[in-house]
Amino acid sequence: MQMTYHNAQAQSNQKYWKYAPRPVLGWNSWDIFGTTVTEQQAKEQADAMARYLLPSGYKYFTVDIQWYEPNL
Repeated sequence: MQMTYHNAQAQSNQKYWKYAPRPVLGWNSWDIFGTTVTEQQAKEQADAMARYLLPSGYKYFTVDIQWYEPNL
């Protein structure tokens, strides 16, 4: 899948495109689970990301805040 977006500002700053041809692509547990992500949920999300998103350039997988404090 390829998405293209153009606007007046982006068109006028094409000289900078070589520095960041696309945003950093990845998944972060905080975005969907907040502080409640479990190991099983993280593994399921990693499997889905590897299968469906890796071919599109997603390569970062982050388990965020408080994964080490399951009783909070």
